[in-house]
Amino acid sequence: MADKLVSLAAAKHVRHRDIWDLSWLQQQGAVIRLDLVRNKLDDYRVTEYPSMVDNIINRCPAIIDGDTFQNQMKRFLPADVQEQTLARDRYREALTGSITGLYTELRERLSSDTDDNNGGSSPPAT
Repeated sequence: MADKLVSLAAAKHVRHRDIWDLSWLQQQGAVIRLDLVRNKLDDYRVTEYPSMVDNIINRCPAIIDGDTFQNQMKRFLPADVQEQTLARDRYREALTGSITGLYTELRERLSSDTDDNNGGSSPPAT
């Protein structure tokens, strides 16, 4: 999940499949591991990630409702799955909520983690 969270937000071009994969991973019980996200940010030498997260949160509804996303996903999904999912407004709304929710959680946790690592109000270790 960490790799997808970093690559979708940081890539110059939208990686449409990552949107589908993130939702699927979440449905399978995957959770955000901040340590792995930080490792991926280091691996890819990503800077300014918080602004990239804000950008993908803002762009996500238009991406998911866009023709390009639909067309890209047709390459990966059987027709019956497309009809049951992406062809339905309610599914696209839920997918948008899922992805923006993941990134909102990630943004909050990164902000909190940074604050804690820079003299924030974390309790002392015992």
